[in-house]
Amino acid sequence: MANRPISPTNRPKILWFAFKLFDKSVDKATWLEMINELSTNFEVRLLTLYRNAPIPLVAGGFPVDYVPRIGSGIIGKAVLRITALWSLFKAVLEFRPDAVIINGEPPYLLLKFIRLLQDKCRFVTVFDVRTLPVGDNQARGNSVLKKSLALAATQFSGITYITLEMERHCIAEFQLPEHKSAIWTSGVNAEKFTRYPIPEEETFRLIYHGGILSRSRGLLSLVQAMALVKDIPVQLHLVSSLREKEVMEELVRLDLYDRVILHETVPNSQIPEMINHCHAGIIPLPDFKGWNTSSPIKLFEYLSCGRPVIVTPIPAHTNVLKGSPFAFFSAGDDPLSLAASIREAYAERKRFPELSVLARNQAISFHTWKSQADVLGSFIATLIKVKKLQS
Repeated sequence: MANRPISPTNRPKILWFAFKLFDKSVDKATWLEMINELSTNFEVRLLTLYRNAPIPLVAGGFPVDYVPRIGSGIIGKAVLRITALWSLFKAVLEFRPDAVIINGEPPYLLLKFIRLLQDKCRFVTVFDVRTLPVGDNQARGNSVLKKSLALAATQFSGITYITLEMERHCIAEFQLPEHKSAIWTSGVNAEKFTRYPIPEEETFRLIYHGGILSRSRGLLSLVQAMALVKDIPVQLHLVSSLREKEVMEELVRLDLYDRVILHETVPNSQIPEMINHCHAGIIPLPDFKGWNTSSPIKLFEYLSCGRPVIVTPIPAHTNVLKGSPFAFFSAGDDPLSLAASIREAYAERKRFPELSVLARNQAISFHTWKSQADVLGSFIATLIKVKKLQS
């Protein structure tokens, strides 16, 4: 940020620190789209991390800044904590933000450092919670999250959550005291994810994209479900270069390579075309608190493209789609249930042109990034106003 001209605008300034490896992340849209929308009323700078090399990106009209990476392995991780503190300190001194947002999985030490900076540099701090810890280090992750939320609830200006389910879970699980909060979910850029007519071909094409093709995301059950619907002309398109061995072996065992088509990961700009090539989106996420509290971006991308969706009955889906005629809910996340919901959607395919319009209307009415940025922006503006009144 050192060589950039000072902005002549009087917009409040937000420094957003996404503590994640941005070059390896499947989801960049959340940060880039939200910052672009927020930049109407705020001047926003994004600071983040990288693993292999920083990707030259622009968010809100400004280049994305990266914390320098020195070394690798355990030493690299230890040094990263120091360079992250220094990069944050430098950014605060140069940019002079009115608000700092931090999310990802920041070290507790970094949050304590922000706690010191916020009083000396007079900015408000918001801790944003998008996901719960998963995987092999879930216990350790929960421990860090508990400490982080306790600090944020008592020492920061506020906390934002991805869903109401997430807020309820965190308050109950970590026994959080009363605190200021807001909820902003995932969204979609409706101008990029536009609606094209439902294909007229007889082959009924389903699409799932993003993340790793793994058992934990329900992909093993989905592959097994495809073996149960061989009597109808249905084809599943899976878009991801990240593939769990177990899922790939099941494809071979069930001899489904003519029914399940694998695609490498593509840039987000190419996803709308792939969605519109298909008849419906499918999201087989299982009943697990990490998914129950989530807000899958792919769901809103399918809807924005006017595609009906086949989904499991978890809160992340029911809270958005309950009662929607374009949503085909499975009874569970097992292969038999998924197969039954695929059959139901296939039987209703003649209605898809009219359902397509309804799906698109819901997306543009409630689930755009602009609507989410309005929520977050209003929350931050209120916190800044209160901070100034207290000064």
